[in-house]
Amino acid sequence: MFPGGVSIPAGGYLVVSSIELGFTLDRKGESVALYDALGGLLDSIAFGAQVPDRSISRLGHDGDWGLSQTTPGAPNLAARTGNPATLRISEWFANGQVAYVDDFVELSNPDPLPVPLGGLFLTDNANSNPALYQIPILSFVEGGG
Repeated sequence: MFPGGVSIPAGGYLVVSSIELGFTLDRKGESVALYDALGGLLDSIAFGAQVPDRSISRLGHDGDWGLSQTTPGAPNLAARTGNPATLRISEWFANGQVAYVDDFVELSNPDPLPVPLGGLFLTDNANSNPALYQIPILSFVEGGG
């Protein structure tokens, strides 16, 4: 809860640190929400995997969420992103027992720019269920990652 007297000037910004909030956001994905004093939802965003040194921001005339340069206290600047068509499955693992208990699929991004993953799908049956698992919106893999 913000203390009394805290305000944002017209056209201004208020940067609130994780120390002030008492929580941090998980770079693997979660959500953050803003509520009024009566508990009414004012704004919220859910996101997936993030990349280093970038943020998720409202961008453009419509204020859609997207990847941006980090600009605390200043106008948001969209970050360039790469082409999802360049992504490749670089490794997969099944039937784990000792070193890795869970199965996994690793994606590789050869592009030097971060690539958006949101809206892409993973499946183990492309013929009958090509959209088995949808990657959450606002998920990214870093350039060369």
